[in-house]
Amino acid sequence: IIAQEAGVCFTALRDGKLDGFPAGRVIDAMARMSEWRFFLDDDASLSAERVALRARQIKHRHGLDLVIADYYQRLRPHPKHSKPGQKVEGLTHIAETLQKFARESEVAVIATAQVKKEASHRRPEFDDIAWCQSLAYEATVVGYTYREAKADPDKSSDPRRAEYLLRKVRNSAEGVVHVGFHGDAMRFHDLSEIEPGPRVNRDHYEDAF
Repeated sequence: IIAQEAGVCFTALRDGKLDGFPAGRVIDAMARMSEWRFFLDDDASLSAERVALRARQIKHRHGLDLVIADYYQRLRPHPKHSKPGQKVEGLTHIAETLQKFARESEVAVIATAQVKKEASHRRPEFDDIAWCQSLAYEATVVGYTYREAKADPDKSSDPRRAEYLLRKVRNSAEGVVHVGFHGDAMRFHDLSEIEPGPRVNRDHYEDAF
């Protein structure tokens, strides 16, 4: 997160090899981040119920606008869905639990997820979430990041460019948002940082704008 905010190489930051101007950017980024109301829970055994409980506690004590679950398939399933062969049922329960929390608490929830293996070499479609489509059906918005330079290295694509594919937008239209990508910092950003001009392809958004 620090590398993304500072726009510096993550590997160099991790290995302590930054100096000079990049190091100054890290210091500035950390100063900005110190003002964030930001809570990070790296408990690898979290269930969806536990995520919801902790989020409610934070909202009560500090206020809360957004929860990011990274990532959906790694959340621990409910005990009644923990037996072998119940992976789909367990993920379906997780999706329903997160959706219920978001609706009742009026807190936005972003759940990142793995895509099917075959989708890693093409533009993902609506139902390409690995193991379970329940998350897609429960979600208000389903979007995928896509980098042609990674998915199809044989093409002479600009590695600084990426797409955010909106495959579902409840009560609105699907579309594509063109964005920039800073590989060293592992950061997606506004396309205007690469070149000036329109940032959003609005061909499919006539009803949304």
